[in-house]
Amino acid sequence: MRILVLLLCLAPFLSADSLPDLVRDSLRFLDPATNKFADDYAYTVRTTRKQFDPDGNLRSQEYTVAVRTFQDGWSCYRVRERNGKPLSTDEQKQQEARIAKRISELQALPPDEREKERRAGGNARRIEWVREVPEALAFKSVGETVENGRRIVVVDAEPNPNYHARTMQARVLEKMKGKFWIDVEDRELVKAEAETFDSVNIGLGFLGRVEKGTRFSMERRKLADGKWVTANQNIKFGARVMLFKWLRNEIHSEFSDFRHKSVQAASR
Repeated sequence: MRILVLLLCLAPFLSADSLPDLVRDSLRFLDPATNKFADDYAYTVRTTRKQFDPDGNLRSQEYTVAVRTFQDGWSCYRVRERNGKPLSTDEQKQQEARIAKRISELQALPPDEREKERRAGGNARRIEWVREVPEALAFKSVGETVENGRRIVVVDAEPNPNYHARTMQARVLEKMKGKFWIDVEDRELVKAEAETFDSVNIGLGFLGRVEKGTRFSMERRKLADGKWVTANQNIKFGARVMLFKWLRNEIHSEFSDFRHKSVQAASR
């Protein structure tokens, strides 16, 4: 047994040839062209949002509890609580009206666009740029670890010098570095941390600017049925919108109570 452990410790890291494929597979859940992003699970999400003024002082804080369910084949989110209190009757009616309007808009799309939106949870246009992540970054294996008896490879990520963003939103990837933890057996992302090391102008700065030091992290876990899901995610960002409005926010979200849509609770 000791010899086996020693051999595992001395085993070389993943070869340079296999690493890009491993990373690409682990990021498939980001791709709106697959069903892995718009998974078939309802869940509860608890979110804390903090807003800061230009000097870094806390301006406001909001805590919400929402549920993701499915309606007419589309995923939708309903806020149940805000700052510890349930929504008022009027707020619930307004929320249901917005959901009905959005579903109606999606149902009216041409069949090919409708299917694309369905796979992406109705957010295909908003998340299309994340498909560029695997080619935007260069990856290097820097170690291995074992978590819960599973082999995890640790990967550093830096901008790929040969990459040029195809969309304005993806330009942030040109100034991003990070670290990924990947489950080797399942080829799934376990954890990720990323940060912008320089400011990024969108539309030559006229449309917006993402500040240096914007940070993002997430953790994922494996359900009993083998499905990998996001357990929590955090983002801290500073941005300027249309030259005038500055945003400095922190958002922390925790996901729980996962249940397949076939057995999701009927009540709302």
